[in-house]
Amino acid sequence: MAFVRQMSAVLALPNLKATHQRVETITPYAADIVISRAFASLVDFVTLAGQHISQNGRMLAMKGRQPENEILELTQQTSWSVDHVKPLRVPELDAQRCLVYLSQQG
Repeated sequence: MAFVRQMSAVLALPNLKATHQRVETITPYAADIVISRAFASLVDFVTLAGQHISQNGRMLAMKGRQPENEILELTQQTSWSVDHVKPLRVPELDAQRCLVYLSQQG
């Protein structure tokens, strides 16, 4: 959380807000983007944090390998879908990482 606060100040991003709370206890608000890192399955992520997204908002999930099984479960169990998956390269880390872009259908 300290990193997010520092980057918000350094990059002059007044709308960026870091909150240290359980996602299910936060009063819902209309965020344009909610990002998770090593949080939960995609289904759990949209179920728990989806209430905080604006009508045209998006959710981004940082994952290790591309989560094919989670993507399948997401499309079968929710109204959310994967727009695309972007591979990430983390300096000095020899492991696969990706960013999954999610949006709600209808």
